[in-house]
Amino acid sequence: MSSGVRQIRLDKTITQLLEERALEDGKKKALDYFGFTLTWSNIDGGSSSFAHALKEMGMKKGDRVLLSLPPTPQFLISFLGIVKAGGIPFLVDPATDEKTLKTILQEAKVSYGVLSYDKVGDTQLCAAFQSSNMPELNKMILIVTGLLDLLPPVQQLTVASGMKISSHKVKEAKNWYILLDENLGKETLTYTLSQDICTVQYTRGRSGKPKGVVLTHENLVASAVQLSDVFRLTKSDVIFGAYPVTHVWGLMTTFGASLVAGASIAYLPLYDPLEAGRAVARADVTVFTGTPSMAEEFTNEENKKRKTSSLRLFVTFGGPLLRKTADSLAAFLGRDQKTVKIVNMFGLTESSGFLSICERTSDNFPNLGRPLRGTDLRVLDPEDLDREVKKGIGLLCAQGPQIFPGYLRGSGTNPFYQGSMITDDLVRVDDEGIISYVCRLDEVGEYRGETWPFEVRNLLLEHTGVKEVSIQPVTENPEEGGVRVLVLPQSNSALSEAELLEYYNSRRKTLPEIKTITVVDKL
Repeated sequence: MSSGVRQIRLDKTITQLLEERALEDGKKKALDYFGFTLTWSNIDGGSSSFAHALKEMGMKKGDRVLLSLPPTPQFLISFLGIVKAGGIPFLVDPATDEKTLKTILQEAKVSYGVLSYDKVGDTQLCAAFQSSNMPELNKMILIVTGLLDLLPPVQQLTVASGMKISSHKVKEAKNWYILLDENLGKETLTYTLSQDICTVQYTRGRSGKPKGVVLTHENLVASAVQLSDVFRLTKSDVIFGAYPVTHVWGLMTTFGASLVAGASIAYLPLYDPLEAGRAVARADVTVFTGTPSMAEEFTNEENKKRKTSSLRLFVTFGGPLLRKTADSLAAFLGRDQKTVKIVNMFGLTESSGFLSICERTSDNFPNLGRPLRGTDLRVLDPEDLDREVKKGIGLLCAQGPQIFPGYLRGSGTNPFYQGSMITDDLVRVDDEGIISYVCRLDEVGEYRGETWPFEVRNLLLEHTGVKEVSIQPVTENPEEGGVRVLVLPQSNSALSEAELLEYYNSRRKTLPEIKTITVVDKL
């Protein structure tokens, strides 16, 4: 572990940490982007130049900026530049649909927008802007950039061909690259406190309704310190990430953690397993961050030929990592648990950062694992929040410096009780005090009071012959309750329903017995 990690003060702001990193490691590589590199001084200087450009356009402290870019150098420079100029970046996924964007813009009331004009394959990154005639758009100052604008011309052609990236015209807007170039060497910085809002992250979360999650500098710095700590980062580490940086998970597992430790980042604008393999080999990546499906897709025949010996840690989040997937990943890398660590992190979609981490070596993997430093997890009775559940099913509640103070007004209800954030996650506490995820609170009604379908699905997915599982409420006789279990086998598997029933019922422990499983050829 880097000796500097525990010395980071939580009353620092993100921009203060950046300035300190640039002073200490200004010439050190901070970012690899298809082989194009930026140092910490480049990022600090570039963000100052962008901040100056925004100030020249009239930005005042507290102005709201819609920032909708994938993981790119432009995102980091824009994010930090907006904060330095006193603005508040409102992070919105570039793939957001028009209906969701309309809801966000009506509530957010942003004055500026920074987005990409590119098309990747058949996906146009700012399609919602292109197709919309919302009056809110006419009030915004738009700044656009291309995913490959910073790369040398020859490299632009190579990358564009490999990832099927093409430029696409947008409505009248200012050019990001020209703005930066015209303001090189110029600086500006607006004074902020750690308790000030640093960003607002828009997510549809599990409810499907877009919500603006308010995050302070203190929230983000705390999350960055926690992640740098559990990843045991040093300045020699390189973190790979292609998860959306408009989500706090993608932002903090890469930029936040590297900022605290002085590590480097390798970014891809969108996840492609073959490009990920090239990035790992090219940048000597040591820490891979992404979803379980990203990790699974990484284990392909082409990547098997590439150099992966630099990898020491695989971090997955956004869903449980199945043991069979973790074991398959370790086998693919050709190393044991002593030389490569595989972990799954649990976080709150509509909150901030992560709460806990579980290692593949855990006997009860996957589960919530151990809380991150400074985080307190409790399981309370949904019917009586003053009663703590020591064994059985209850509602997960959490406290920690990384947890957000609340939603943007009108965006959602602040779910706090006696200082703890009340989640919508039901979890199970076993005899040993191990906490495992069960399901969302709103799913209980769907299954007529049953609180086990998610666990059943996970257990069946651990079978090597199972590709996918669907658990559906019984609708023919709804008064009887219950569920229907459908299993899609792997293409090379000849699974029988009797075999699956025996597999499940021999491992179910506290879960209910299942009497019928149906094997299907599609879901």
